[in-house]
Amino acid sequence: MQIKASDILVRLRKWTLAAASFVVATVATLWIAALADEKKWFTHPSAQLVMGMNIVAEILNSPWLHWIGGGIVGLCIGIWLDSFLRKRVADGLASVVAKPTESAPRIEICFEKRAPYEVVNVQQHHVLSTARIGVKNSGGAALSNCKVHIDRISPEPPILGGWPILLEGGGFSLRHDDPEKLVDVAAHWDHMDKFRFNGPHGSFAESLHYIDDKEQRTFVLRVEALECQRSASFKIWTDETRAIHLEYIGYVS
Repeated sequence: MQIKASDILVRLRKWTLAAASFVVATVATLWIAALADEKKWFTHPSAQLVMGMNIVAEILNSPWLHWIGGGIVGLCIGIWLDSFLRKRVADGLASVVAKPTESAPRIEICFEKRAPYEVVNVQQHHVLSTARIGVKNSGGAALSNCKVHIDRISPEPPILGGWPILLEGGGFSLRHDDPEKLVDVAAHWDHMDKFRFNGPHGSFAESLHYIDDKEQRTFVLRVEALECQRSASFKIWTDETRAIHLEYIGYVS
């Protein structure tokens, strides 16, 4: 069993106080005995009361008593002051640990090759494959007005409006203890040979928002909040069943 340094210090203080008390008591006893022998107080047993009064008077008037008493009082004050200061320091450290400073917000972009990041649904006799990312706040303060963009893609296809593309589902806030927010990135129908990023729907020339699925591409996704932003790169492709897949490459910033 290990003994802590604080326990050793407490034991040393107790032993020091006990040793000092023993020395003081021994010296006082020898001094009183020598004084009584010098004054011949023990030669007159009938005068025990007077002897006691004389002993008390001699002790009270002795300068040695003042020195010894001052030393004992000083030692007690020193031990009390040491314990008081140690307690104040320990309380101060405990308050610092109990009340940590709130850290800055930090965006974390999450993805794994499993649900709920890659899901398949059947709609109107066709299969819709959807790829998602998760956004978390791994910092302290809140993230506000979070939006997700596709900044660029390579090889770059012709697409209406150009880059970046603002994905739907943005404008959300995240506290550090909130669960991750899932955002749809891209979707692919099994009866089509193109996929689409989850940008705004319903505009004219809707077909110009679709991208050919015959080759693997790499794109940069950016999550932007009022407080900070972060980007990560992904690969995107479709398999033989025309299900869409992502592969996380790493953070860009």
